Amino acid sequence: MPAGTTYKACGCRSPEGRLLRGKCLKLRRKGGAWSPSHGSWYYQFELPPKPDGTRRNPIRRGGFATQDAAESQISRLHELLAVTGDPDHRDRIIELITETLRKEKRLPEPEEVRRKVRTGQDLDAAITTGQWLRMWLAGRKGLRSGTLRVPRSHRPVSGAGHR
Repeated sequence: MPAGTTYKACGCRSPEGRLLRGKCLKLRRKGGAWSPSHGSWYYQFELPPKPDGTRRNPIRRGGFATQDAAESQISRLHELLAVTGDPDHRDRIIELITETLRKEKRLPEPEEVRRKVRTGQDLDAAITTGQWLRMWLAGRKGLRSGTLRVPRSHRPVSGAGHR
């Protein structure tokens, strides 16, 4: 099972100009407890190895106000990886996680990933409302003709403006 850890760091610099990160003396109080007013919380999450057995780069994110906020991101990563036991789906979920973090700076919603895996949708494709409605209608049995007629009559007219 992949592991995640949290740690605290800051942006202070040494006299030579190097970032101190977790070595800053202001991060801890005299008794050794974390300072509530200095630095922010980060997490690091080790992803499962690639199919060929090589190590993937860990996910590192920070800027969280509390340790609980960073730990909730680790919990969400565990939830995303537990969506399916199928190795192919798991690799696609890991790709989705890394791409979403890179592009949108957030983690995917576990419920959305669960729904896409359950319904056989492409994990990295966003679905429009119209596409969803067509899929939903195709999966319904015994709908009356009036129910089907209304959505079909609301098709956009290409190139036409409103009058």
